Amino acid sequence: MVLDTAELKQEYKLAGRSYKLSYYSMPDSQMARLVGESLQQGKSFEETFAQYGGLVTSIPTRELAWSGPEPEEFKARFFSAPLQKGQIIGPFEAERGLFTVARVDGWTDRLALGDQDVRQRWEDVREKVRTRQATAAYANWIGGLMRGKTLRFDGQTFPQVARVMADFYMKTEAEKKQLIKQQVWNVEDSSQVHPPVESLDGIADLPFMVLDDQVWTVRDLQKLLLRHPLVFRSRQIPKGEFGLEFRNAIADMVRDLAVTEEAYKKGYDRVNVVQRTAGMWRDNLLATWQRNRLLREKGREAEFYKEYQKVIESDLNPHFVELSKKYGKKIEINTDEFEKIKLTSIDMFVTEKNVPFPVVSPNFPLFTTHDLLDYGRKMKAGK
Repeated sequence: MVLDTAELKQEYKLAGRSYKLSYYSMPDSQMARLVGESLQQGKSFEETFAQYGGLVTSIPTRELAWSGPEPEEFKARFFSAPLQKGQIIGPFEAERGLFTVARVDGWTDRLALGDQDVRQRWEDVREKVRTRQATAAYANWIGGLMRGKTLRFDGQTFPQVARVMADFYMKTEAEKKQLIKQQVWNVEDSSQVHPPVESLDGIADLPFMVLDDQVWTVRDLQKLLLRHPLVFRSRQIPKGEFGLEFRNAIADMVRDLAVTEEAYKKGYDRVNVVQRTAGMWRDNLLATWQRNRLLREKGREAEFYKEYQKVIESDLNPHFVELSKKYGKKIEINTDEFEKIKLTSIDMFVTEKNVPFPVVSPNFPLFTTHDLLDYGRKMKAGK
């Protein structure tokens, strides 16, 4: 991918900038239109806020940095070109159903000092521009892949399914977390709780949608939802708009199916990075399943989730010692590399947004507190 030098230089000029903004958010397009008209008529930001700011008594402020965590589509409105003090950006749709207008109150520029700082900033700029171009190229490829495909929902069945799904997805975060305890893997992230597809058993044989002249039944949807969690485009879904959001989520899932099919055709499932990631999750799930099976046989599974350290020491540590004695001679450990590992006391849990599987890598299963390397043998050089 060839990067445009002029674009890199323009991006570099703003790479150390952090804007100070006054802003306020609007819940719908009608309010955004009224705010926009008020500003165009010459009313000040303060006057417009006083008229449309609702119960908020003071204008909110924030800082927005080039290197900040906000979505790139959002930051592009502020960092595509230098802005002027007092300049108003918006109103614009920050995310579906939520509109924002902002005023530039000032900014600070952090200079890159020293060769190392300059090199790092150039690398950050190149990476951001490269990612932006790759994202645009991917979106263009997706458009070509999906061009000509048709998706129609059954007018009788779709509302029935949507009602069942709404009962689940419109729950509060606290209500979803209560459901986590019923999950096989005891996942601690509510985004991984599966919807109650069994509630659709009574209409499982009814047609749900037609994709390129192929009829998909509710049963087909049930199977698919267990493999691919739905991802909604909006984080906050108004109650009356769930049907539309559900429709969009299904369409996005169909898109992901098409992408996955192409990936298999190109052999991406055999790429070492993909196999390594799949193997990591497979090991995690198998280890967790075996641990839970052992605890279930001992009648200690419920106790484990109340006082896991106590159960580990009384039940799992002895089992681990037995396993290490049984398989110790078959285990080889690269002790040289092992000694180089530096542990910190900071737990890191990385997630991605707007993807069906947001957890980047699994937590190491809680299995033992036995920390002595008193099993196995040193791995021979060259292995």
